[in-house]
Amino acid sequence: MAVRGCLIGELGAPSPVKEPAARRDPAFQRVVGGSIFLPLGCQVEISPYLPVMKQPVIARPRRASPILVCRKCLGRVSGAKKIRRELKSELKRQPHEASNTKPLKGARLVMTGCFGICPKKAVVLASGKSLQNGEYVLVSDRERVGDALNLLQSSS
Repeated sequence: MAVRGCLIGELGAPSPVKEPAARRDPAFQRVVGGSIFLPLGCQVEISPYLPVMKQPVIARPRRASPILVCRKCLGRVSGAKKIRRELKSELKRQPHEASNTKPLKGARLVMTGCFGICPKKAVVLASGKSLQNGEYVLVSDRERVGDALNLLQSSS
């Protein structure tokens, strides 16, 4: 953290002001935590965790691609809790192998907004690859969840 226009102590940090004085004097403003207070004229620059990147960086996840579920469809269908529970348990049961590296973590179940299909008495499921292909999987009861996940993961 860099501080400009303020009185700096020996260690390069701003001199802390006791809290009661800061509460009484409106010329002081609380900036960080409960112990450091700086005058209003001070400028504080907090450096970001990552430096500014000059070009885009590709990040590869350590997790299988997520399974997307329409929250609206899941709310309308009967037995929604059972379908959601079965989806999560089936995702935990399936093996997660990467093509040439160590095994991946399991896929996550992500609740999304409406996909715009809105079937009656069914839930819309998708994955990244199925969306790229323009395909959705519809599930109406929990017995078909395993087959639906196999369809989604074979397309990805």
